[in-house]
Amino acid sequence: LSRRVRRRRTSLLVVSWMPMPREEWNGNSHYKPRYRPHDGSDADWKEMDVNDPYAKKFTITLDDDDAQPFQPYLVQVRAVDEQGIATVIPEVVEGYTGEGVSSAIVDVFAVEEMPSLKNTVGW
Repeated sequence: LSRRVRRRRTSLLVVSWMPMPREEWNGNSHYKPRYRPHDGSDADWKEMDVNDPYAKKFTITLDDDDAQPFQPYLVQVRAVDEQGIATVIPEVVEGYTGEGVSSAIVDVFAVEEMPSLKNTVGW
């Protein structure tokens, strides 16, 4: 693997959503993904603009110097157009930062068959 693939991704938060249907646009439509740590505090939301009305995914690079692997964040994506922010309040979901570098090699890996939609994995 190249070094680029192996580097830590703990400072990334990947957000995806369903784009608004074209017939609901009201000129200059775009999205404002926003996030804040989900640590029990009332930290201010940090937000950015995604100017592509067809966009359905955005990767946020966190400015937290101490971002840890699999850290929880609250995430929301708001639709915006020339009239302002959409009146529909979007759902707030919990998202997690990326995984870090493995700290151990998995040596005893097992999958136990379960009903068709579930599997138990262990190591």
